[in-house]
Amino acid sequence: MRAIFPIVFLLVVLPGCRQEDASLQLDAYAAAAATNRVTASAGLISAFKSGQVTADAALTHAFDKLQRGEDATAYAGAVLDMIETVTPMLNTGAEFEIFWRRVGRLAYTAAETAYLAKRAEEAETLMLAGGLRWQNEPYFLRYPDHDALVCVVMTQRGRRSEAIRRLESRPELQGPAQEAYDAIRAAR
Repeated sequence: MRAIFPIVFLLVVLPGCRQEDASLQLDAYAAAAATNRVTASAGLISAFKSGQVTADAALTHAFDKLQRGEDATAYAGAVLDMIETVTPMLNTGAEFEIFWRRVGRLAYTAAETAYLAKRAEEAETLMLAGGLRWQNEPYFLRYPDHDALVCVVMTQRGRRSEAIRRLESRPELQGPAQEAYDAIRAAR
């Protein structure tokens, strides 16, 4: 009985320690991203390749920061850049659709945060970040708010015709996407 205690202790405590270490490491990348998104992304890529950080942990960490109201758009961008770079090493099958949908939602949340802070140029770098895997018709039909944001930012950045074409290419416009289309077409 006594010999089992150390084994159980290691099985229960060590994963928690590793998770705490990963969280501290992610906090360090978040701080680094505030001054240099590219450097933070390179660090995240290296940490991912060495098995110190998972894409899911980084994604969740960035989401948590944004949802707490932190201005962590540069960090979210670094995470999205990392995911785009390591996509060939990630599972891209249909059974991982929820993960990829979360990548798209991080791109949306970060871009919306930057846009609302009147940083349209940064929003433009975030709105479609994270690679192409999540960018598909079912995603944009499910999340018309993302399509709307993309097109509003495009319009503000001088790409009005492209924004209109993007929305006109959808088989159906709903809610925010329809509202964005109507507003962009009405503005001259």
